[in-house]
Amino acid sequence: FCRVATADTELHGRTIREGQQVLLAYGAANRDPAHFDDPERFDVTRTPNNHIAFGFGTHFCLGASLARLEINTFFTTLRDRVSGLRRLTDRPHVEMPNAFVYGLRESHMAFTPR
Repeated sequence: FCRVATADTELHGRTIREGQQVLLAYGAANRDPAHFDDPERFDVTRTPNNHIAFGFGTHFCLGASLARLEINTFFTTLRDRVSGLRRLTDRPHVEMPNAFVYGLRESHMAFTPR
């Protein structure tokens, strides 16, 4: 998500010169310790949770409502079908090697079917 500055400007005490490339890292914004308490911790109950995972303003994701419905359905179904869900601590999480998306490729879990 590179952009080129069209004029000299100052942003949070930093000067950006006309013609200079600027990289916008959305994932870093969602993990800003100045904005979120314990930003590295996954917490679906965090309030307020003013993340920008779905963009904002005119660039807000049209599929955001569907994505929220899908994740809610997933966790509701998981809750109804398994018990004792736990992370297998002897096997580490495998993160996705991606500069733009923060997440896990693998997370090793164990559970008891209901």
